[in-house]
Parts: sequence; C-alpha cells; structure tokens
Amino acid sequence: MWWLLPFLSTDAEAGSEERAARRDARQVRKHMGSLGQLTDDYWRALRWGDVTGAAIYLESAERRTQWVASEVNDASFRVQHIEILRIDVAEPAVDEAWAREAYVLFQVEGYAPSSQKLEKTTRIQTWRLYPAGWFVESGDEYGHLLETTE
Repeated sequence: MWWLLPFLSTDAEAGSEERAARRDARQVRKHMGSLGQLTDDYWRALRWGDVTGAAIYLESAERRTQWVASEVNDASFRVQHIEILRIDVAEPAVDEAWAREAYVLFQVEGYAPSSQKLEKTTRIQTWRLYPAGWFVESGDEYGHLLETTE
C-alpha cells in the first residue's frame, strides 16, 4: 500500500489547487460586484456635482482635500451620462495577498464648461483594494482617455 502514497498526495494537491482556484474565483466575483456598485456611486456623485461625495472614494485624506478644492474652484468636466462597460480585477500582489487592482472601462458623456460641446469618450480608471476597501487610484479621478466619439 505504501506505493499508493505518491498518487494519493498528487490527487490531494490537485484537489486543494482546485478548491483554491474556486475560492479565488468567488473572491473576484465578490470584488467585482462591490466595485461595480462603488463605481456607480462615485460617478453618480460626479454627475450631480457632489465632489465631496465622490471624494470619499479617494484613499488619501490629503488627496481628497486637494481634489475637492481644485474641483470646487475649477470643475474641468461635467458628467451627463456614464455607462460601465467592463470591470477587470487583477491577480493579488504576491507580497500582499489582500491587495488587488481593478480596471474599470466606461463610456462617459459630458462637456467642459468652457466649450459647452457634448463629447462621448471611452476611458479606463484604476481602482485599488486596500484593507479599508476599494479606492480610485490617485490622479485617476476621471480615468484615462482611450477614445473620443462624436
């Protein structure tokens, strides 16, 4: 019977790897669901001009203060409509198992107050998971422009 041990341990390892993969897939689905709601809340706040409400999704208190002050004094973009197209959650960092990064692809319609011309753009925004929750990457409050459509 001792000769079965190598085969049994291989099956046990495969089973534990499958369980870990399923657990990770459940975690990703959970993170995507909560991130989807947070993203909607963030952009809804921006759409209605609630910069302070949107700022709670910025991790650093110092960055929140700076961003709110700059947006209140000089709002560079007014959001009219937002549509989330896709959310991708990256693998966790090896040295920090809790840390994750996610990329939110979305289309936004809006205008710059100076031009009053409505434009539709496709953008990508980075969110990071910290022990306290998901937050918009600093400097990525309006996402990075990928495409402009008219």
